[in-house]
Amino acid sequence: MRYSTPRVPLVGQEGTIWMRYKNWEIGGFDRDVAVEFYREGISPLVSVLLASRGIASIVDARAHLGDDPKKIYDPFLMTDMDKAVTRILAAIENSERIAIYGDYDVDGMTSCVLLAHWLRSRGADYEIYIVNALLYTAIMTLTA
Repeated sequence: MRYSTPRVPLVGQEGTIWMRYKNWEIGGFDRDVAVEFYREGISPLVSVLLASRGIASIVDARAHLGDDPKKIYDPFLMTDMDKAVTRILAAIENSERIAIYGDYDVDGMTSCVLLAHWLRSRGADYEIYIVNALLYTAIMTLTA
């Protein structure tokens, strides 16, 4: 299977940035395994991706997806997480606007989207700021 995405405009404070995503190639997969994963409650797309990676049993799929709560890192071990949660909940309750800052990489974009999704589900007013890494690096180099 081969998917191609056309150029997509991303509008930021500096103007429009045009990106071209690379083609995605998904290798062959065992359809029966993907169907088994789907019947066990895994989404169709994730089922196909797991099967294409050679994962063949639902036990291995669940281990790969990490659905064991005992294996999930406790976010409250991070310094001042309790203060951050308290502040965010107060902002939602007081209808304050919340700024989400992230960087332009996979984990930065993903974390922004996850937080925005949760905030939207709570009716919060928010906006997302994505740092332009190239511009930031250039500024830091010039000022160093």
